[in-house]
Amino acid sequence: MKRLFTYAVGVLLTLVAVSACWKEPQIQTGNDLKLRHQVTDLMAVAGDEEVQLSWSIPEGWTPTSYLITYLNTECKQEEITVEGGTTAYTVTGLVNGAKYTFGVQAVYDKLLSGIVYTKEMQPTTSRLPVGQLLADAESGKVTLYWDKPSTSVQGYIITCTPDGGETKSIEISDGNATSYVLEGLTDDINYTITIVAKYAKGNSSAASVKAMPSQSIPFFVKRDKVCIGQPVELSFNREDFPGATDVKWIFPGDIVVEGDTAKQGFASAGEKTVTLSAKVNGVEKNWTITIVVREYAVYDNDFAFDTGQLYNGFKGSAPMFSPDGNTIYDLTFNKITNLVAWDLQTGEKKWTYRVDHGSYNGLTVNPVTGDIYFGTQTAGDFFAVTANGELKWQFTEAGSMQSASPAVSKDGNTVYLIDAKGATFALDAATGAKKWQAELGGKGGGLLVNGNDLVVAVNSTEKTIVWLNALTGEEIVSYAQAGKASDISGGFAVSPDKRYAYYGHAEGMVSKIDLQERKIVVDCKVVSTADKPNIWGVVSSPNGDILAPSKDGNCYLLDGSTLEIKATLESGKGVNAFNYARACSDTEGNFYITSGQVQNTVWILGPDLSVKDQFELGTKNDKQMGGNNYLDGILYSAFIGAKNDNGKFIGKYVGGERYAAYGIDICGSCCLK
Repeated sequence: MKRLFTYAVGVLLTLVAVSACWKEPQIQTGNDLKLRHQVTDLMAVAGDEEVQLSWSIPEGWTPTSYLITYLNTECKQEEITVEGGTTAYTVTGLVNGAKYTFGVQAVYDKLLSGIVYTKEMQPTTSRLPVGQLLADAESGKVTLYWDKPSTSVQGYIITCTPDGGETKSIEISDGNATSYVLEGLTDDINYTITIVAKYAKGNSSAASVKAMPSQSIPFFVKRDKVCIGQPVELSFNREDFPGATDVKWIFPGDIVVEGDTAKQGFASAGEKTVTLSAKVNGVEKNWTITIVVREYAVYDNDFAFDTGQLYNGFKGSAPMFSPDGNTIYDLTFNKITNLVAWDLQTGEKKWTYRVDHGSYNGLTVNPVTGDIYFGTQTAGDFFAVTANGELKWQFTEAGSMQSASPAVSKDGNTVYLIDAKGATFALDAATGAKKWQAELGGKGGGLLVNGNDLVVAVNSTEKTIVWLNALTGEEIVSYAQAGKASDISGGFAVSPDKRYAYYGHAEGMVSKIDLQERKIVVDCKVVSTADKPNIWGVVSSPNGDILAPSKDGNCYLLDGSTLEIKATLESGKGVNAFNYARACSDTEGNFYITSGQVQNTVWILGPDLSVKDQFELGTKNDKQMGGNNYLDGILYSAFIGAKNDNGKFIGKYVGGERYAAYGIDICGSCCLK
């Protein structure tokens, strides 16, 4: 039975956002208060519009009932009475996405024990929408294909709406169906088609697609969902319409592009219509193409954190892409690690894998299997997660992974990692089984796989750069340098010819090594002598120059041969402006970097470090300390957040084509060959 709460509980409940609604209770007095044993081992599991509670009561105690209390979304205190012989209850009728904290008390006749609280719980829908909805259009019909979203789906509802026409609905009772043919459609008219999955508790959100039946497809679209500035690429189907003339594309604002291809961006967000016009057999025909334009490629600030924790965001990691470039991943760092996957076609979050420990470790994606690898600051926490967000295996022998990012062999069969104390491992990528282990005596500054060589930068006075046999773990050669290898896990940059690698040091120095000869070419070149001169990673340019961002607030352009300083960019913001900065470069030699601990500014720099563009990304308090990556003209940047403001993950179109970034390839595999 559920009713408005009417009698007092044992202690004050602290609630996020709704704590002001809760009335401070009065504790029931009496000499036997200490004899009323409260519940123990209270557990809560969030479900779909519900939270499952379970608890224990010590042997020999027999409460007549239990009282469950919580605040509803209208800020009213609710109570539920449960029979004394029961130690579990599912609270239903909750609102998905709302946050609840539950209190449980043992009741002894009319007397209450003290109250025990759960952590804040957030019910989440299990009514998943269909995945990967595709439409294959032919003359007079459209065939739909989708991925079954869940084993509990009971059926589907499909709606089909022609431009300017009436919507028709079709119900499918087969929950195992993954395709359907819509027939009797009119050619050369756009149809908006939606599908929702039906569940016992209701329907999922809708997935939608647009399709145009036609005897032949008159045009091809590389992508029909873009962000502001990102060009949409259109091409006319000349093969099926060989005699067509006067082909032109009409964009919003009466922008006309003539010819068989068109490439055009949009200055504002929203649903945009492009008209294709062509004369076919002497008759002018027009087709409409709908393009969805969003402000950013990705914009997200919904990352889990616990009651009493002020925020969660990104620090010390860098975003990485799936092998096909359609998904991007990053790790939050603050007490809870959220490994988050975003779909780059839609900008939507695909899934989150949560670990209840913080992470300062960069993630790496297997370039063959698409599995994701990362560790936390807690010993025994090194994970392999599949591209679907499911745990594949966990390796428990490493210590804290506040160290260099993992690396993966070219064939995708071996994962390499180094922990905060220098224990270095090679693991079987399929099972997580250990192949070998080596002790290098210091935190990893970077890993680089170069064929059968594993090159390791180590924060140690005894060994700062080490070549290991990647197959056996045996040491080939090592060097002790004047300055320790980077203790900030900045990783390696590689020269255009793939022969030389570069890495930064915590003391404001940069070194160059010969990967072929296994030797140091330039040893600890001093770049900065300013206060706090840590080099937060280096990145190469196609002309061979190296960009070295420093914690001292400056960026240094270095000659790739000598490491002499060619130019300096002063941020004007002093120490920490480029903290945890992970720069990127494009095929024209431009650099992209964010300065974010004391300002949130994106710098687009020319090959000579001249400022080509400069703009704010996020807000002043966000603090960009989660690294960058760059693909298809979009710069992806991660923010730490501040106090009660969660961090952000933003992808903004800036143009250009990717040349280099942290982790060598788009997967961050740290592998050359």
